[in-house]
Amino acid sequence: MWRTLSHPPSDAGLRIYRASVRKSPFVGVYCAVSEDNAIVSPIVPYGFVRMLEKLFRVKPIVTTIGSISSVGSMIAMNSTGAAVPTIIDEDELTKIGKRLNVLVVEGRSWALGNLIVANDKGCVISDLIPPDLASRISECLGVDYLRMSIGKYKAIGSLFAVSNEIGVASPVASEEAVARVSNVLQIQMVPTTVNDGEKLVKLGTLVNDRSIVVGKTTTGVELMSLQSLSR
Repeated sequence: MWRTLSHPPSDAGLRIYRASVRKSPFVGVYCAVSEDNAIVSPIVPYGFVRMLEKLFRVKPIVTTIGSISSVGSMIAMNSTGAAVPTIIDEDELTKIGKRLNVLVVEGRSWALGNLIVANDKGCVISDLIPPDLASRISECLGVDYLRMSIGKYKAIGSLFAVSNEIGVASPVASEEAVARVSNVLQIQMVPTTVNDGEKLVKLGTLVNDRSIVVGKTTTGVELMSLQSLSR
């Protein structure tokens, strides 16, 4: 299930792996990671959860969100807080709330993970989310924010996968847009697809400062781009 592409002799350095969840390369759909925690769907195999703990050095929270398994698309989080949709139920909210400040975001936007990209330094929020809600989200996450869209793409969270130091940017984002996002989040980013041409890179990527996990169909060329982040 796992293939090591970069294997440093110690715990130092960025490690890059390919993986699948129940034969799906869309690892970012079923999981979300920060520097300290992981939100993991109950459909994710136990062995995968254990590997996330080891690679990312995070504590997993196994839960659905609104009984939906695609938790990576439903939640936006950093080490301080999490923004979740109104469809979340009390048990799910309690599980996440034991670790993080949680803001239940009112409105029709359920897939908040696809509308927000965040780390512990800043967040970028789709302009589909009204300014008052964007302000409350940034307060929950404890960081400054920027509202924007990228061309015709309003689901900007799906175009980036980031940690506190590095990030993966979709090639549909212009150099100017990537620079703006990088400036807010204060990170180095590399533009690439994953999963053999997938432009919505968040769907196929999990990343924190310790490791990157991408879908099993990610090609050698795509992996070479990712390896530039470890230099």
